[in-house]
Amino acid sequence: MKKNERNYIEFLTVAILLILFCITTYRRNFVWKNELTLWQDVVNKSHNKARAHNNLAMALNSVRLLDRAIIEAKKALSLNPAFKKPYIILGNACVQKGLIDKAINHFKDAVRIDPGYAEAHVNLGNTYRIKGSIDLAIREYKKAITLKAGYVRGHRCLATAYSFKGMADEAIDEYKKLLELESDNYRTYNSLGLNYVKKGLYDEAIIEFKKSIFLKSDQIAPRVNLASAYGSLGLTNEAIAVLKKCLQLDPNNVDIHYNLALSYTDKREYDEAIREFEKVLRLKPGDTQARKRLQRLKDRSDEALN
Repeated sequence: MKKNERNYIEFLTVAILLILFCITTYRRNFVWKNELTLWQDVVNKSHNKARAHNNLAMALNSVRLLDRAIIEAKKALSLNPAFKKPYIILGNACVQKGLIDKAINHFKDAVRIDPGYAEAHVNLGNTYRIKGSIDLAIREYKKAITLKAGYVRGHRCLATAYSFKGMADEAIDEYKKLLELESDNYRTYNSLGLNYVKKGLYDEAIIEFKKSIFLKSDQIAPRVNLASAYGSLGLTNEAIAVLKKCLQLDPNNVDIHYNLALSYTDKREYDEAIREFEKVLRLKPGDTQARKRLQRLKDRSDEALN
């Protein structure tokens, strides 16, 4: 064989190997592109594996392909009836479809298989809460945090349920426990502050709202709550300063303009209040309360001129 021919064959062999490598890499990348294609590929190759169908169901549920997720979760259970995780997927899918009673039954099945499954108790509690059965929700959350020490999600759900039911003392205690587990969540400080407000403890609430703002300075909710707490203490200047800062973050927020107008009204700075109510109506022309308050302020100004 001539040297040129040998070089050509070597070149051709390398080229073919590179092409095959590229094709294999492309196919592998396609398979691993996301969880959905990954687990669909696994199911195609191992269609009698319950875990593969469960994980495909989870991936389908995450992209809201709920009917397909339900089919795959049921297939997983047909292969392994003692598999608890497909019941969670079925329950979550049913919640998203608005089938609350079915969701409750699925989460109960998960708990039946594994009574110590803290996540299932929380999911069951959340579904009870959606249904309006707050006491049953609280019962499940308590079970969850008993089963799993330091369970942040369980404590958060329990605190929220207490707050929703108006049990401010219990909610405050639970939010404090939650802060021992995660001290850097601005939402927790904000929620704790709101429960202090429910008890009329505005000074304590202000401290918590400020902590929330320190952790997440671009969030409006804790600033609005801080302004409201200042207003409840008669600290109108402080409330106005906070609301103005809110408008820097969100200049077209109707509620902030409305609250700022009320604060100016409390200070008897009626021209400023009128300007803010007019901004409210430009942003939300159908706001009847703002229109009534604006008219009263204008009538007051007319009477003062006369």
